[in-house]
Amino acid sequence: MTHVRGIKVTGGTLPAVIWATFMRRALQSAPVLDFSPLSGNGWASVAVCSKSDRLPTQYCPSVVEKLFRADRQPTESCTLHSPRKVSVPDVVGLQLDDAQTDLNTAGLKVSVVDDAASLEATGTVLNQGPVSGSIVVEGSEVTLVVSAAKPTTVVPAVAGLDATTARTMLAAAGLLSQETTIPDQAAAGTMLSQDLAPGTEVQTGSAVHLVTSSGPEPPSTEWVRSRSGLSG
Repeated sequence: MTHVRGIKVTGGTLPAVIWATFMRRALQSAPVLDFSPLSGNGWASVAVCSKSDRLPTQYCPSVVEKLFRADRQPTESCTLHSPRKVSVPDVVGLQLDDAQTDLNTAGLKVSVVDDAASLEATGTVLNQGPVSGSIVVEGSEVTLVVSAAKPTTVVPAVAGLDATTARTMLAAAGLLSQETTIPDQAAAGTMLSQDLAPGTEVQTGSAVHLVTSSGPEPPSTEWVRSRSGLSG
């Protein structure tokens, strides 16, 4: 049909007329309202969680930019994605490298506090906080108190040895040598004494004071003359 009661119609003309008549009667007592005014150009580009259309948190796996009416921008953070909770592993007594590996594997960060007064081996974890078994948010930081004591070594016996051998043994033990030379009946270069007793445990890098023989003193002029029968 192209003409009905004097008007030209298409397939949607009559349904539209019927719907308009129906809605006019349905809304005849409803107040007339204006659309909300828009600020600026009326639109804003906002980064939102792709799943919830709310402001993203660090736990949202995907963030996208979307256009929103300026008066309809999201103001609340996404609650769809929440942080994972993890249990803090026990790392007390481990070496620092092993402790860090265990904590990182659990999804935790590590901070270190040195304890130079500790008698434990260097690098040993003495304490941790939070304690093992605590339930924390993934990415939380665990503080480790770690022994920073200097390594120790045992002083070797070098008295009576030649200087080269003594120095080599001290260096191998991680010790320094300080030498004082005096005349002695022992052959030149012989170690006469040491200030740190053999077997003493000291910090690596300590110095051992050695007394070294420079050999017998040469005879005096008077002694030579008396032995040769010469007089002044």
